[in-house]
Amino acid sequence: MNYETLRYESDERIARITLNRPERLNAITLATGRDLRDAVQRANADDDVHVIVVQGAGRAFCAGYDLKEFAEGSSPWNQEMPWDPMIDYRMMKRNTEDFMSLWRSYKPTIAKVHGYAVAGGSDIALCCDLVVMAEDAKIGYPPARVWGCPTTAMWVYRLGAEKAKRMLLTGDLVDGREAKAIGLVLDAVPEVRLEERVSALARRMAAVPKNQLMMQKLVINQAYDNMGLAGTQMLATLLDGITRHSPEGVWFTQYAAERGFHEAVRLRDSGEPIPASMRAPPLAKRAWYHWLSALRGWKRSHSQAISMILALTLRLPALARCPARARCPRCCRACRPGRRMSLASSRSPSSRSVFTCRSRRLTSIEAASMTSFSMPILIRCRCSQKPSRPAS
Repeated sequence: MNYETLRYESDERIARITLNRPERLNAITLATGRDLRDAVQRANADDDVHVIVVQGAGRAFCAGYDLKEFAEGSSPWNQEMPWDPMIDYRMMKRNTEDFMSLWRSYKPTIAKVHGYAVAGGSDIALCCDLVVMAEDAKIGYPPARVWGCPTTAMWVYRLGAEKAKRMLLTGDLVDGREAKAIGLVLDAVPEVRLEERVSALARRMAAVPKNQLMMQKLVINQAYDNMGLAGTQMLATLLDGITRHSPEGVWFTQYAAERGFHEAVRLRDSGEPIPASMRAPPLAKRAWYHWLSALRGWKRSHSQAISMILALTLRLPALARCPARARCPRCCRACRPGRRMSLASSRSPSSRSVFTCRSRRLTSIEAASMTSFSMPILIRCRCSQKPSRPAS
């Protein structure tokens, strides 16, 4: 059987699954999870196989999801707003279950890690029963900083709460030595000895009858199931979708599309504040869409519309005509036609942009959520606090 993203071979009771996209550091594609599950099922169905070794071709074990596919281009993982969490969950849960086929395999699985096992690559490695790393290899989950949550949730089950929080609240990478010291992996050896160490471990287990190996795995895995592994993974998979559709997640996708994923990853991992976490106004997103909305929907002069747009996107002071046609009998009656309003830089509790009338007659004008070209404007009067719409 031929696979799109990996190679499969078996010899002397040991099956080897080799992630095989070396030109992309074995980055994960839409086909990787499916291929991995099929290969694990093939090994489980082979009576001559007792142990499964998972490794990577080339310079790394796995560098995570291929951001050229998932961040730079269009992808079902990046929906247009409003997004459907259940569509995302269905797709991402399938990947989680594919990776977890290593954990649920009836036969022991060993991850042989060199180079990098980061982001989704760390998910694959940590779903194996045992992990052996090269001392200079790196493992971690940098997308915990923005655009990701580890859906397999294996960090907390391997490390405990405090060390798992240290890894996921920083997004740091650790080398094989530190990973061994904190108990994340079984062993770390110089890279020149990595194959020797993994092969010796695999041969030792391969001498044990398959039924004995299977029974020991079932008991240990059941203990983790009793601790709520399935529920934790369900929550983590849902939250992973949210991270990619949060303001920061949308920013990361757009930044990667504009600047390339290398620059996006560099900024994400640099330790600098994530730009979208400063809560830029909604119009900063997909600016061309909202500029067109303003020009078509507000029906104002070009200079006024551009002034309002600049203020919303760049948080600069701006002036806009008061829509006195709202005609609140107790507020607008005393307001001269054409009175100007200043655009406040503050945000309302509903995260909508706020205009404040200089005459204090109108409390605010709120631009409703930018979900259509019409962009209705609501006016809240100081006297009644009841919204009214401007006349057409």
